[in-house]
Amino acid sequence: METEKIERSNPDSTGETSRSLAVET
Repeated sequence: METEKIERSNPDSTGETSRSLAVET
């Protein structure tokens, strides 16, 4: 559920955030 929060906060780092989220979730 935090994936959407980070993606909205970091629209520029969607790729990097997605990787960090996949590991955290």
